[in-house]
Amino acid sequence: MKTFDRRKNDSRRLLEVIEMRATSILAVALAFGLVAFANQEARAETATPEETELVCQNWLSYMIHKQGAWAGDTEPKIVEVQDIVVNGDVLGYCYSITPNGYVVVPVLKELPPIKAYSERHHLDLDTKEK
Repeated sequence: MKTFDRRKNDSRRLLEVIEMRATSILAVALAFGLVAFANQEARAETATPEETELVCQNWLSYMIHKQGAWAGDTEPKIVEVQDIVVNGDVLGYCYSITPNGYVVVPVLKELPPIKAYSERHHLDLDTKEK
């Protein structure tokens, strides 16, 4: 009977040691994972100027398909692009459209592809507020 009890106690001790080691290994792995994750900067994916121009062209095509025309024209064209810059960072591009209007496309891919547009008005980013 004593041999059985001793083996039972030895098995319990062995299980306790295994559980403590597994817990220690898990804690160390978790700590390393948190340190590695904390050192990474969160960076959003940015679109290239070519990609944003394609977004603008696709938007014009979509609007022609949906409405039949852009500002009364069935073949609108991008005539100018202006960078939207704040504190030295390019946030997006403003595409001027002929015959009239503009389309604003952000550079962050996580944002909606079109932030603003108009078929009636132009958007002049060079105008200074007074």
